[in-house]
Amino acid sequence: MGSVFRRGLILVLFCALGMAQNISYTKYDEMVNAFVLGLDDKGIEIGHEIISNKEYENVREKTVVWLADYYFNGFLVDGELNYIFAERSYALYTMVLMNYPTSEYKDYVGVRKTLIESFFRELSIFGFQYNTANREIQTIKRKFDISDLYFKTIDVDMLAKYEMLMDTKSKFSTAISYIDAIIVNHPEYEIYGYYQKIMLLLSVIDRWYEKEALQQSGIDPKRTIHPSVEKIFKPYSIIASEVLSYIKYMDDKYPSSQFTLDAHFIFSAYIWNDVNIKSKSVKKGLVSSHLQYIMENDSETLGLRYILAKEFIIKNL
Repeated sequence: MGSVFRRGLILVLFCALGMAQNISYTKYDEMVNAFVLGLDDKGIEIGHEIISNKEYENVREKTVVWLADYYFNGFLVDGELNYIFAERSYALYTMVLMNYPTSEYKDYVGVRKTLIESFFRELSIFGFQYNTANREIQTIKRKFDISDLYFKTIDVDMLAKYEMLMDTKSKFSTAISYIDAIIVNHPEYEIYGYYQKIMLLLSVIDRWYEKEALQQSGIDPKRTIHPSVEKIFKPYSIIASEVLSYIKYMDDKYPSSQFTLDAHFIFSAYIWNDVNIKSKSVKKGLVSSHLQYIMENDSETLGLRYILAKEFIIKNL
């Protein structure tokens, strides 16, 4: 009698388990069918229900990936970028990697996250938290934006009044000061700060030889300069040495970051077009070293940066 009861209990448990799995997969299929029929809002609603309820745990991971792909496919529409869709997609892909570290989708998700970051670099720094109530992140992002405005705007007086900031005749040094303050006070975002400083300094490369540019940059005019840098970049080796030190710092601490790889690529472009470096062999050697860094550290071998670097090496170096 007992064995019959046990067999009956096991049968009931298996049936219950099967029913639970069927319920989950039915719910997942319901979500997919909604999207197939063009009922996107309904599909999103069902997907949210699945990832929010433990009873659907066995299809939760694939649901998160499905929703992430939905937003991923929507962030590039008619040639224009949709930041909201990119941010949502990025958040869901991040959820997969955080909650399912051994996921079969791990490599696939990683590639898509990297692609989104290549369009919206701030996501790799601030994640998907900028549009939330995180006031600290909003403040830091705002400071970076202000440094950009100070540098790019022509009418500094108007900007200063608009931002209710101290007026200044040197938007360049003001931008540098903002970025330095972020690096010191928020070191978790320092890589973005160093990248910004490199871009600011490179954008005035035609003025590196001017005493005023050196003063505004805040770089110590007595800094130690490697003899090879002095030889290649004279008479503006001081600022060049500073830029190279930033890149070296990023290499050591963030070797495969999108910001580090972009810094190498953009620096190469400026050097290749620098008329002050007369020796072609020197120029080729310098550019080659930076592009080779990309070839060795960029995991996105199908990405535009990697392809351009590879083609440039083949055709010009």
